Amino acid sequence: MWSPIAPPTTFSNLPQIQNPTQQAPDGGTQLNALANSASERQLQAQQTQDLATQNQANQIAVQQAQQDYQDQQTFRQLYQQNKGDMGATMAAATKAGVGPRTLQPILTSIQTYQQGQAKLTEEQKAIQDANTNGMHALMVPVQGMKDPAAQKVAFEAAIQTAVKSGYMTPVEATQHPYPGGPDGVDSYVNGLNTLGWMKEDAANKKDVAAAAESAQKTSDLKRASAIQSLTALANPTTGQVNPADFTKWQTANPDIQLAAGFVPDKAGLASLSRSEVPAEKRPEYDLSQLKLQNGVVGNDKFETVFLPAYAANLGKTVATLTPTEKMASFTAFKQYDTNPEMLQSILASREATQAFHAQTLQNVGFQRGQQSYQFSSGQLERLATPIDASVQRFSRLQDTLNQNSPQADALVAPELLSVMAGGQGSGLRMNEAEISRIVGGRSNWQSLQASINKWQLDPKQALSITPEQRQEIRALATQVGQKLTQKQNLINDARTQLTGSNDPMEHRTIMSNVHNQLTGVDAGVGGQNPNPSGGSGYVRTSTGSGGHQIGQTSDGKWHDVMTGAVIQ
Repeated sequence: MWSPIAPPTTFSNLPQIQNPTQQAPDGGTQLNALANSASERQLQAQQTQDLATQNQANQIAVQQAQQDYQDQQTFRQLYQQNKGDMGATMAAATKAGVGPRTLQPILTSIQTYQQGQAKLTEEQKAIQDANTNGMHALMVPVQGMKDPAAQKVAFEAAIQTAVKSGYMTPVEATQHPYPGGPDGVDSYVNGLNTLGWMKEDAANKKDVAAAAESAQKTSDLKRASAIQSLTALANPTTGQVNPADFTKWQTANPDIQLAAGFVPDKAGLASLSRSEVPAEKRPEYDLSQLKLQNGVVGNDKFETVFLPAYAANLGKTVATLTPTEKMASFTAFKQYDTNPEMLQSILASREATQAFHAQTLQNVGFQRGQQSYQFSSGQLERLATPIDASVQRFSRLQDTLNQNSPQADALVAPELLSVMAGGQGSGLRMNEAEISRIVGGRSNWQSLQASINKWQLDPKQALSITPEQRQEIRALATQVGQKLTQKQNLINDARTQLTGSNDPMEHRTIMSNVHNQLTGVDAGVGGQNPNPSGGSGYVRTSTGSGGHQIGQTSDGKWHDVMTGAVIQ
């Protein structure tokens, strides 16, 4: 028979609800814990990998040090076996696998020694050879002795004999003690053998270099002869080489390489001949070609008669003529050599020589002046461009103020902002906040007046700018306009001065002055030129009464810098 279970009398046997402070972490906390754990494992893995990499690098370094030691030991053994013959030793070491870390420093030392020997005089080399050979002859008998004690006595005696024979000085003898045994003496003698080998090796290298230089000269002569034969094939009138003749020449000279696209015409042959001249000799070559073109080469009259007289008429000697003067003499000789009477005239007349020389230099100077003018004019126009743009904006502002209408008043603030802060390179970005600050540049009473104006029954009287504010804007605009007028006058003045000069130095001065004057206008310290048609501006400036800037012109008069008006 079923009977119900009695209800519990206490809550001790019910599931207990955890205290909120002891609850298990929520999902986000568990994810953070997992992420931190993963990060720690990744860090530990990276540290383990770094440690393994460092251990591997240490093992490689140890292995390299062991290899270097073995290579050095191998090289020493081979050096002793080859009795100081460095050439045979290097060959055997390379064959035995000795690495470059051991061989390269030795090769560098050999090269440094040989370079130093090459700087010695023949007498110094002879003395050094005698000393080396003398020491070698003294030490070979000592090397054959096997008893260390007897060998030491013989070694020291040989050193004393070397001092008496002049192979070394007494001071140098103190630096040659007995090397400790037969092996040390072997090394000592091998060192003397190495000195002899390096002398022979340097001589062999010199012979090889001389042979290579001789072969190069032969090749250069062959190429020069071939190019000369090609030039001789050119037609005297056109300077062009017949295609059939050019093909035959190429067949006869297969080793002569020409530039891609080479054309055997007058210009191509001239360029080919010049390319064969070393770069350092090309100025001399160009000069000789100029002489040839002007009929100077092979003309004794130029060297013995014309050039000395030409130099004397310039108040110089032939040796003191400048390159430009020499080139002018070539042109003069070519022009006057065809007319004996004119040639005699220039030889006899210093005035004629100087006039022709001056004309030649003037032509060169004119070209330079034109190039300088074009550059300076371009720079001046770059200065004028933003000024002209500002003048246009200023004119629009004046027109807008003069309209005195609601629509015009709406445009005053943008125009004023553009005049005061705009222009090329200003970086101005006009927005509503900037415009509001301009229109709001007034008192609260004026703002109230402006607001009342907007409720005028006559639409034409609904102005957003008060009369006082309009007057202030006009005054501000007038100040800016005066500076713009000054700048335009300075630019126009500089244009006039540039047009009237062909001297590059004057061009520099003009540009420097206009830069300084424009800067002075912006700084409020003058710059206005009272003579826009071409004067030099103020010779000095000063501060007058009331803080006004005044400037004095070359005629002694003082002007108001701002207006240019004469101060009475």
